[in-house]
Amino acid sequence: MPRGLSGVSAAGWESRRRARHGGSSAAGRCVPPPVLLLPVAALAFYLYGEAQRPGEWFEAYAPYGKTLRVVLPDGSEVVINSGSKLIYPDRFGPDRRQVFLAGEGYATIAKDPGRPFVMSAGEVDVRVLGTKFNLKSYAEDSEVEVTLVEGSVEMETKLGGDDRIVRLRPGELVKLDKRTGSTETFDVPTDTYRPVVCGGGLFFMDKRFDEIVAYLEKRFDVKINVADRALAERRFIASFVNGESLDEMLASFNADEAMRIRREGRIVNITKR
Repeated sequence: MPRGLSGVSAAGWESRRRARHGGSSAAGRCVPPPVLLLPVAALAFYLYGEAQRPGEWFEAYAPYGKTLRVVLPDGSEVVINSGSKLIYPDRFGPDRRQVFLAGEGYATIAKDPGRPFVMSAGEVDVRVLGTKFNLKSYAEDSEVEVTLVEGSVEMETKLGGDDRIVRLRPGELVKLDKRTGSTETFDVPTDTYRPVVCGGGLFFMDKRFDEIVAYLEKRFDVKINVADRALAERRFIASFVNGESLDEMLASFNADEAMRIRREGRIVNITKR
């Protein structure tokens, strides 16, 4: 386990950090509930380019406390997590299959060598031909994460002036720091990671506690206040796969009893003990 990290694991496994690159460097099926589709007008030319000419765009949104499955025009599937949004066309163009994600999505992409699949999420594009991967890119997070389960993908950064391509192999998780542009690669056991994302579990790799808390707020539709900066900056490796409640998850992060956790209804206050 990387030095300085706290490990919390309901699945009982560890991951190890593999590499860091500076900012100046160049099969199970997930089946959450079906999704309600909302048409998104006037986005076709702006988002996709005139050459692709999709007919109509749709927006799928998973509200807090929910996950939703979206079936794309080519049969690919994307499971979007709580507080996430996926924008996609009613049909793909002749040269590529383009979608846009804000939040987190686990994608199972149908093979089509003639039309690469591109998922854009703020600072990155993820390009694939046919594969299974997870992309986490919430606007408030300091990092973007891409995890490859099967196949191969390329993550193209879009931070301006230092754009580059990072190629992933199965079992790798790559983090992009939005502020510095640096990337870091971790090993992740796919046989354990897959049921986490497919079974509605939660997975955090070397994640700050304040960002974990923001994620838990979306998952459980609550408000969590962390009053102490040192607590907020602690980093954890954690996985939850057994349907743990919010209270059980917070108790796991507090195994060393460094926190005082008080909950009143939908409000949780966390202070240093």
